[in-house]
Amino acid sequence: MRNALLGVWCMVCGITSGNAQDRGTVSVLVFADYFYNLQRDTALTNAVLGGEEGYNAFQFRRIYLTYDHQLSKEFATRVRLEADEAALTSDGKIGLFIKDAYVTWKRMFGRQDLVFGIQPTPAFEVSERFWGYRSLEKTIMDLRGIVGSRDFGISLRGPIDAGGNIDYVVLVANGSGIRPEGDTGKRLYARVGAKPTDEMEITLYGDYSAQPDIVSAYSGGNVANSVVTGGAFIGLALAEKMRIGIEGVFQSTMNGYDTGTELLSRNKMGISVFARWAASETVEIIGRYDLFDPNVHTNATKDRRGYVVGGMSWSPSPNVAVIPNILIETFERTAQRSIKASMTGRLTVVWSVSE
Repeated sequence: MRNALLGVWCMVCGITSGNAQDRGTVSVLVFADYFYNLQRDTALTNAVLGGEEGYNAFQFRRIYLTYDHQLSKEFATRVRLEADEAALTSDGKIGLFIKDAYVTWKRMFGRQDLVFGIQPTPAFEVSERFWGYRSLEKTIMDLRGIVGSRDFGISLRGPIDAGGNIDYVVLVANGSGIRPEGDTGKRLYARVGAKPTDEMEITLYGDYSAQPDIVSAYSGGNVANSVVTGGAFIGLALAEKMRIGIEGVFQSTMNGYDTGTELLSRNKMGISVFARWAASETVEIIGRYDLFDPNVHTNATKDRRGYVVGGMSWSPSPNVAVIPNILIETFERTAQRSIKASMTGRLTVVWSVSE
Protein backbone atom coordinates (compact mmCIF):
# COMPACT_ATOMS: atom_id res chain seq x y z
CA MET A 1 0.00 0.00 0.00
CA ARG A 2 2.81 2.38 0.89
CA ASN A 3 4.53 1.77 -2.46
CA ALA A 4 1.26 2.30 -4.30
CA LEU A 5 0.73 5.66 -2.57
CA LEU A 6 4.27 6.73 -3.39
CA GLY A 7 3.71 5.70 -7.00
CA VAL A 8 0.58 7.81 -7.22
CA TRP A 9 2.40 10.77 -5.67
CA CYS A 10 5.30 10.50 -8.12
CA MET A 11 2.86 10.31 -11.02
CA VAL A 12 1.08 13.44 -9.77
CA CYS A 13 4.36 15.32 -9.44
CA GLY A 14 5.38 14.19 -12.92
CA ILE A 15 2.12 15.41 -14.43
CA THR A 16 2.39 18.81 -12.74
CA SER A 17 6.00 19.32 -13.82
CA GLY A 18 5.24 18.29 -17.39
CA ASN A 19 2.93 21.19 -18.14
CA ALA A 20 3.90 24.35 -16.28
CA GLN A 21 0.89 26.28 -17.51
CA ASP A 22 -1.66 23.84 -16.06
CA ARG A 23 0.22 22.42 -13.12
CA GLY A 24 -1.00 22.63 -9.55
CA THR A 25 0.93 23.37 -6.38
CA VAL A 26 3.04 20.80 -4.55
CA SER A 27 3.97 21.59 -0.95
CA VAL A 28 5.80 19.90 1.90
CA LEU A 29 5.48 20.57 5.64
CA VAL A 30 7.65 18.83 8.24
CA PHE A 31 7.51 18.68 12.07
CA ALA A 32 10.66 17.11 13.54
CA ASP A 33 11.81 16.87 17.18
CA TYR A 34 14.45 15.87 19.58
CA PHE A 35 12.64 15.02 22.84
CA TYR A 36 13.57 13.82 26.33
CA ASN A 37 11.05 12.41 28.81
CA LEU A 38 12.16 14.20 31.97
CA GLN A 39 9.59 12.69 34.35
CA ARG A 40 6.90 9.99 34.36
CA ASP A 41 4.73 8.13 36.87
CA THR A 42 4.12 4.41 36.34
CA ALA A 43 0.55 4.76 37.68
CA LEU A 44 -0.55 6.97 34.77
CA THR A 45 -3.28 5.72 32.45
CA ASN A 46 -4.82 7.32 29.36
CA ALA A 47 -2.11 9.97 29.32
CA VAL A 48 -1.27 12.33 26.48
CA LEU A 49 2.45 12.13 27.26
CA GLY A 50 3.47 8.50 26.93
CA GLY A 51 6.79 6.69 27.05
CA GLU A 52 9.13 5.86 29.88
CA GLU A 53 11.08 8.34 31.99
CA GLY A 54 14.50 8.99 30.51
CA TYR A 55 13.51 7.87 27.02
CA ASN A 56 14.76 10.25 24.33
CA ALA A 57 14.94 10.25 20.55
CA PHE A 58 14.93 12.20 17.33
CA GLN A 59 11.65 11.82 15.49
CA PHE A 60 9.62 12.92 12.51
CA ARG A 61 6.32 13.70 14.19
CA ARG A 62 4.61 14.70 10.94
CA ILE A 63 5.36 15.06 7.24
CA TYR A 64 2.74 16.42 4.85
CA LEU A 65 2.98 16.02 1.08
CA THR A 66 0.20 18.11 -0.47
CA TYR A 67 -0.98 18.62 -4.02
CA ASP A 68 -3.52 21.37 -4.81
CA HIS A 69 -4.94 21.88 -8.28
CA GLN A 70 -7.47 24.30 -9.76
CA LEU A 71 -9.25 21.95 -12.15
CA SER A 72 -11.39 24.69 -13.67
CA LYS A 73 -13.05 27.92 -12.65
CA GLU A 74 -15.62 25.95 -10.65
CA PHE A 75 -13.64 22.95 -9.38
CA ALA A 76 -10.51 22.51 -7.25
CA THR A 77 -8.97 19.47 -5.61
CA ARG A 78 -6.52 18.60 -2.85
CA VAL A 79 -4.66 15.35 -2.21
CA ARG A 80 -2.49 15.17 0.91
CA LEU A 81 -0.37 12.28 2.14
CA GLU A 82 0.92 12.10 5.70
CA ALA A 83 3.79 10.20 7.23
CA ASP A 84 4.42 10.04 10.98
CA GLU A 85 5.89 7.75 13.60
CA ALA A 86 2.49 7.07 15.17
CA ALA A 87 1.48 5.05 12.08
CA LEU A 88 4.04 2.37 11.29
CA THR A 89 4.15 -0.26 8.57
CA SER A 90 4.09 -3.98 9.35
CA ASP A 91 7.89 -4.04 9.46
CA GLY A 92 8.11 -1.06 11.84
CA LYS A 93 8.98 1.69 9.37
CA ILE A 94 7.33 5.11 9.19
CA GLY A 95 3.93 4.72 7.55
CA LEU A 96 2.33 6.77 4.79
CA PHE A 97 -1.42 7.29 4.44
CA ILE A 98 -4.04 9.51 2.80
CA LYS A 99 -4.86 12.55 4.92
CA ASP A 100 -6.97 14.57 2.44
CA ALA A 101 -8.58 13.64 -0.85
CA TYR A 102 -11.41 15.93 -1.83
CA VAL A 103 -12.88 17.98 -4.63
CA THR A 104 -14.51 21.40 -4.12
CA TRP A 105 -17.31 22.71 -6.31
CA LYS A 106 -16.89 26.44 -5.79
CA ARG A 107 -20.00 28.61 -5.72
CA MET A 108 -22.21 25.67 -6.55
CA PHE A 109 -25.10 28.01 -5.85
CA GLY A 110 -24.67 31.61 -4.82
CA ARG A 111 -21.50 31.82 -2.71
CA GLN A 112 -21.80 28.32 -1.28
CA ASP A 113 -19.10 25.68 -1.84
CA LEU A 114 -19.72 21.92 -1.95
CA VAL A 115 -16.88 19.64 -0.83
CA PHE A 116 -16.78 15.86 -1.34
CA GLY A 117 -14.21 13.36 -0.07
CA ILE A 118 -11.86 12.96 2.88
CA GLN A 119 -11.78 16.50 4.26
CA PRO A 120 -11.15 18.49 7.46
CA THR A 121 -13.95 18.40 10.01
CA PRO A 122 -15.25 21.85 11.03
CA ALA A 123 -14.76 21.30 14.77
CA PHE A 124 -11.50 23.17 15.33
CA GLU A 125 -10.36 24.52 11.97
CA VAL A 126 -10.73 28.10 13.24
CA SER A 127 -9.19 27.54 16.69
CA GLU A 128 -6.29 25.55 15.18
CA ARG A 129 -5.55 28.36 12.74
CA PHE A 130 -5.74 30.93 15.54
CA TRP A 131 -3.54 28.77 17.81
CA GLY A 132 -1.06 28.56 14.93
CA TYR A 133 1.17 25.95 16.55
CA ARG A 134 -0.09 22.59 15.37
CA SER A 135 3.63 21.92 15.12
CA LEU A 136 3.72 21.85 18.94
CA GLU A 137 0.37 20.28 19.82
CA LYS A 138 -3.15 19.53 18.62
CA THR A 139 -6.02 21.67 19.88
CA ILE A 140 -7.97 20.20 22.81
CA MET A 141 -10.77 18.48 20.88
CA ASP A 142 -8.29 16.74 18.60
CA LEU A 143 -5.82 15.99 21.39
CA ARG A 144 -8.41 14.32 23.63
CA GLY A 145 -10.10 12.37 20.84
CA ILE A 146 -13.34 14.33 21.10
CA VAL A 147 -13.46 15.01 17.35
CA GLY A 148 -11.10 13.78 14.66
CA SER A 149 -9.40 16.14 12.24
CA ARG A 150 -10.69 14.39 9.10
CA ASP A 151 -13.74 12.46 7.91
CA PHE A 152 -15.11 11.12 4.61
CA GLY A 153 -18.32 12.82 3.55
CA ILE A 154 -19.97 15.73 1.82
CA SER A 155 -20.13 19.28 3.16
CA LEU A 156 -21.60 22.65 2.31
CA ARG A 157 -19.96 25.85 3.45
CA GLY A 158 -20.13 29.54 2.78
CA PRO A 159 -21.05 33.00 4.09
CA ILE A 160 -24.42 33.77 5.64
CA ASP A 161 -24.38 37.56 5.47
CA ALA A 162 -23.57 39.85 2.55
CA GLY A 163 -20.32 41.06 4.13
CA GLY A 164 -19.01 37.55 4.78
CA ASN A 165 -18.58 38.19 8.50
CA ILE A 166 -20.77 35.21 9.43
CA ASP A 167 -20.17 31.81 7.86
CA TYR A 168 -21.21 28.20 8.33
CA VAL A 169 -20.16 24.62 7.60
CA VAL A 170 -22.42 21.54 7.55
CA LEU A 171 -20.82 18.12 7.01
CA VAL A 172 -22.39 14.66 6.79
CA ALA A 173 -19.74 11.95 7.02
CA ASN A 174 -19.01 8.36 8.00
CA GLY A 175 -17.79 9.27 11.48
CA SER A 176 -14.81 6.91 11.10
CA GLY A 177 -12.16 9.46 10.21
CA ILE A 178 -9.83 8.33 7.43
CA ARG A 179 -10.64 4.68 8.11
CA PRO A 180 -13.32 2.83 6.10
CA GLU A 181 -16.87 2.93 7.44
CA GLY A 182 -17.59 0.12 9.93
CA ASP A 183 -21.33 0.55 10.58
CA THR A 184 -24.46 2.15 9.15
CA GLY A 185 -24.40 5.24 11.38
CA LYS A 186 -23.26 8.66 10.24
CA ARG A 187 -21.94 11.78 11.94
CA LEU A 188 -23.49 15.20 11.36
CA TYR A 189 -21.20 18.18 11.99
CA ALA A 190 -22.15 21.87 12.03
CA ARG A 191 -20.26 25.07 12.79
CA VAL A 192 -21.22 28.75 12.70
CA GLY A 193 -18.51 31.40 12.83
CA ALA A 194 -18.56 35.17 13.20
CA LYS A 195 -16.06 38.04 12.99
CA PRO A 196 -17.64 40.92 14.93
CA THR A 197 -14.43 42.92 14.38
CA ASP A 198 -11.16 42.42 12.53
CA GLU A 199 -9.58 41.47 15.87
CA MET A 200 -12.16 38.91 17.05
CA GLU A 201 -13.37 35.51 15.86
CA ILE A 202 -16.15 33.45 17.47
CA THR A 203 -17.33 29.95 16.60
CA LEU A 204 -20.09 27.68 17.86
CA TYR A 205 -19.84 23.99 17.03
CA GLY A 206 -21.95 20.86 17.46
CA ASP A 207 -22.18 17.33 16.10
CA TYR A 208 -24.23 14.17 16.50
CA SER A 209 -22.66 10.75 15.97
CA ALA A 210 -25.19 7.94 15.48
CA GLN A 211 -23.81 4.78 17.10
CA PRO A 212 -25.26 1.25 17.25
CA ASP A 213 -27.31 0.42 20.35
CA ILE A 214 -25.68 -1.55 23.13
CA VAL A 215 -27.16 -4.18 25.44
CA SER A 216 -27.72 -3.07 29.02
CA ALA A 217 -26.49 -5.54 31.63
CA TYR A 218 -29.21 -4.23 33.97
CA SER A 219 -32.32 -4.15 31.82
CA GLY A 220 -31.27 -6.78 29.30
CA GLY A 221 -32.58 -4.61 26.47
CA ASN A 222 -30.97 -2.44 23.85
CA VAL A 223 -30.14 1.15 24.84
CA ALA A 224 -28.81 4.10 22.85
CA ASN A 225 -25.07 4.73 22.69
CA SER A 226 -24.93 7.74 20.37
CA VAL A 227 -22.70 10.74 21.05
CA VAL A 228 -23.47 14.48 21.15
CA THR A 229 -20.65 17.05 21.12
CA GLY A 230 -20.63 20.82 21.54
CA GLY A 231 -17.90 23.43 21.52
CA ALA A 232 -17.18 27.14 21.40
CA PHE A 233 -14.14 29.29 20.65
CA ILE A 234 -13.27 32.96 21.04
CA GLY A 235 -10.06 34.41 19.62
CA LEU A 236 -8.65 37.91 20.01
CA ALA A 237 -5.81 39.50 18.06
CA LEU A 238 -4.38 42.42 20.03
CA ALA A 239 -2.23 45.11 18.37
CA GLU A 240 -0.78 42.57 15.89
CA LYS A 241 1.61 41.31 18.61
CA MET A 242 -0.64 39.24 20.87
CA ARG A 243 -3.16 36.51 20.16
CA ILE A 244 -5.35 35.05 22.88
CA GLY A 245 -7.79 32.18 22.51
CA ILE A 246 -10.17 30.23 24.72
CA GLU A 247 -11.90 27.03 23.65
CA GLY A 248 -14.44 24.92 25.53
CA VAL A 249 -15.83 21.48 24.70
CA PHE A 250 -18.55 19.17 26.05
CA GLN A 251 -19.34 15.61 24.94
CA SER A 252 -22.05 13.24 26.13
CA THR A 253 -22.17 9.51 25.31
CA MET A 254 -25.59 8.03 25.99
CA ASN A 255 -25.40 5.14 28.49
CA GLY A 256 -21.61 5.34 28.32
CA TYR A 257 -20.94 5.29 32.08
CA ASP A 258 -21.49 2.09 34.06
CA THR A 259 -21.82 3.01 37.75
CA GLY A 260 -22.02 -0.63 38.78
CA THR A 261 -25.76 -0.41 39.32
CA GLU A 262 -26.98 1.41 36.19
CA LEU A 263 -25.96 2.95 32.91
CA LEU A 264 -25.76 6.75 32.75
CA SER A 265 -24.53 9.23 30.18
CA ARG A 266 -20.78 9.73 30.24
CA ASN A 267 -20.07 13.46 30.05
CA LYS A 268 -16.66 14.90 29.20
CA MET A 269 -15.67 18.54 29.61
CA GLY A 270 -12.58 20.51 28.71
CA ILE A 271 -11.28 24.04 28.39
CA SER A 272 -8.16 25.36 26.70
CA VAL A 273 -6.59 28.83 27.03
CA PHE A 274 -3.60 29.97 25.00
CA ALA A 275 -1.62 33.10 24.20
CA ARG A 276 1.02 34.06 21.64
CA TRP A 277 3.21 37.15 21.92
CA ALA A 278 5.45 38.39 19.11
CA ALA A 279 8.56 39.62 20.92
CA SER A 280 10.16 40.61 17.60
CA GLU A 281 9.80 39.94 13.89
CA THR A 282 11.43 36.53 14.28
CA VAL A 283 10.68 35.49 17.89
CA GLU A 284 7.33 34.54 19.40
CA ILE A 285 6.53 33.32 22.94
CA ILE A 286 3.84 30.64 23.25
CA GLY A 287 1.88 29.44 26.28
CA ARG A 288 -1.18 27.24 26.74
CA TYR A 289 -3.10 25.51 29.53
CA ASP A 290 -5.79 22.81 29.15
CA LEU A 291 -8.06 21.35 31.83
CA PHE A 292 -9.86 18.13 30.91
CA ASP A 293 -12.25 15.87 32.81
CA PRO A 294 -13.11 12.61 31.00
CA ASN A 295 -16.12 11.96 33.27
CA VAL A 296 -17.76 14.73 35.28
CA HIS A 297 -20.08 12.46 37.29
CA THR A 298 -19.64 12.83 41.06
CA ASN A 299 -18.80 9.12 41.36
CA ALA A 300 -16.04 9.36 38.76
CA THR A 301 -13.48 11.31 40.75
CA LYS A 302 -9.69 11.57 40.69
CA ASP A 303 -9.42 11.62 36.91
CA ARG A 304 -9.06 15.30 35.97
CA ARG A 305 -5.86 16.30 34.25
CA GLY A 306 -4.16 19.51 33.23
CA TYR A 307 -1.84 20.13 30.31
CA VAL A 308 0.75 22.87 29.82
CA VAL A 309 2.49 23.78 26.57
CA GLY A 310 5.21 26.42 26.64
CA GLY A 311 7.81 27.45 24.11
CA MET A 312 9.66 30.09 22.13
CA SER A 313 9.60 30.10 18.33
CA TRP A 314 12.55 31.55 16.42
CA SER A 315 12.25 31.91 12.63
CA PRO A 316 15.67 32.41 11.03
CA SER A 317 13.92 32.11 7.65
CA PRO A 318 10.26 32.60 6.62
CA ASN A 319 9.92 28.86 5.98
CA VAL A 320 11.87 27.57 8.99
CA ALA A 321 11.10 27.70 12.71
CA VAL A 322 13.18 26.41 15.63
CA ILE A 323 11.05 25.96 18.76
CA PRO A 324 12.42 24.90 22.17
CA ASN A 325 9.36 23.77 24.12
CA ILE A 326 8.18 21.87 27.18
CA LEU A 327 5.07 19.75 27.73
CA ILE A 328 3.69 19.06 31.21
CA GLU A 329 0.68 16.88 32.03
CA THR A 330 -0.68 16.93 35.58
CA PHE A 331 -3.10 14.52 37.21
CA GLU A 332 -5.55 14.77 40.08
CA ARG A 333 -4.44 13.05 43.27
CA THR A 334 -6.00 9.60 43.75
CA ALA A 335 -7.34 8.25 47.04
CA GLN A 336 -4.11 6.29 47.49
CA ARG A 337 -1.41 8.79 46.51
CA SER A 338 -0.44 11.79 44.42
CA ILE A 339 0.75 11.27 40.85
CA LYS A 340 3.90 12.85 39.51
CA ALA A 341 3.42 15.15 36.57
CA SER A 342 4.63 13.96 33.18
CA MET A 343 7.26 16.28 31.72
CA THR A 344 8.85 16.21 28.28
CA GLY A 345 11.39 18.68 26.91
CA ARG A 346 11.63 19.09 23.14
CA LEU A 347 13.45 20.94 20.43
CA THR A 348 11.08 21.17 17.48
CA VAL A 349 12.15 22.16 13.97
CA VAL A 350 9.50 23.05 11.38
CA TRP A 351 10.14 23.66 7.71
CA SER A 352 8.02 23.97 4.60
CA VAL A 353 8.35 24.38 0.85
CA SER A 354 5.81 25.09 -1.87
CA GLU A 355 6.15 25.25 -5.66
